[in-house]
Amino acid sequence: MLTEKVRIQSSDSRVDAVLAENESGATTPVGMAVYIVKHGKKISSEDAGFKCDHYSQIQISWSANKQLLISYNRARIFGFTNFWEDNEVDKFKYVVEVSLNCISADHHQLEEQERNP
Repeated sequence: MLTEKVRIQSSDSRVDAVLAENESGATTPVGMAVYIVKHGKKISSEDAGFKCDHYSQIQISWSANKQLLISYNRARIFGFTNFWEDNEVDKFKYVVEVSLNCISADHHQLEEQERNP
């Protein structure tokens, strides 16, 4: 089940960036995903441009027009694409660049038990 946590509109009001929690089931960890959608459009699970679990301190922000920044302290990332485009927004001519920023003080992106199982 997807639960929106944060939705922020781009500076030109064309698209929204959405941070959502994905609860898959009892035996899998809660995941977090980032979506970019036409302004006001509902998100769907297959459209995520960033997917992770075992995360902490994930934030999204528009660093500039058409530039989305995903910042996190820790995350086990298993899905990421660094751009977004859609037929519904200028027939694929409106392109958003997506960047990642690990803010961990020790520069480790994974928890200790994930690095050394």
